[in-house]
Amino acid sequence: MLRVILLLCALLPFNLYAQEAKLVETIIAKKQAFTSQVSLIGTITSKQETVFTAKYNGILTEIYLSDGATAKKGTIIAELENEDTLNNYQLATQSEKIAREQYDRALKLHTQGYLKREEFEDKKQKWHLEKQNLTKAKKQLEDSYLRAPFDGKLGIFKAKQGSHLKSGSEIVAFYNPNQMQIELNIPENLAAKISTNTEVLVSGKKFKISSIEYIVNKETRMVDAKIDLDEGDNNLNFMIGNIVEVSIIMNKKEEALIIPKNSYFYKRRKKLSI
Repeated sequence: MLRVILLLCALLPFNLYAQEAKLVETIIAKKQAFTSQVSLIGTITSKQETVFTAKYNGILTEIYLSDGATAKKGTIIAELENEDTLNNYQLATQSEKIAREQYDRALKLHTQGYLKREEFEDKKQKWHLEKQNLTKAKKQLEDSYLRAPFDGKLGIFKAKQGSHLKSGSEIVAFYNPNQMQIELNIPENLAAKISTNTEVLVSGKKFKISSIEYIVNKETRMVDAKIDLDEGDNNLNFMIGNIVEVSIIMNKKEEALIIPKNSYFYKRRKKLSI
């Protein structure tokens, strides 16, 4: 009987008695720099940008610069003509001249005692009214000239020379490509942990939060923030309107004990480490 039992044991697989050896990999935990990051989406904008639109109905009679041209502050870019605007200015100029002459005459007579004060004040008031009308007409005439409000670069004209435009029609965009920034929205639960000079990463390069508005938008529950870009950052090939990933560095420790994430396992919903 004993011989039969020994024979059966010899026929059984060996792994019933001993587990097969497993290959394991070990990593030595050591101190190194550690950062935790939060990724958000930002938009490239220019600190100086505007869109020229028609201030009134008229004809785009002249375009003095080409698409994409650079312009210094004050340079005339285009001209919008409206006959009524020019006529109003000429009439206002003539009316102001007549009212001023009448006032000068009234002042002289009033000083000499030949004109009542009420009549003098009436002439004075009419002159001031005509001056206001002239200022308004002059402003409307100046609006016919599209002038660069700062040093910058033109986009592509949306209207052609000779086009009849309605008030509010877009003519051309104008921006400063050397002063760009990143605008981003930060969730309110993170905003309290972020301040100016908080480091961020964009396209692998470090920047800092330049400004943050600690007012939560009631609809989006977000806080606005901006990151300034230097003129030398143009080598990153940023374009206005680009969507970029912004990694905000929330925590940074120079000497932290780093344990690889794959060295953790869960047992009964509790994280354990081997």
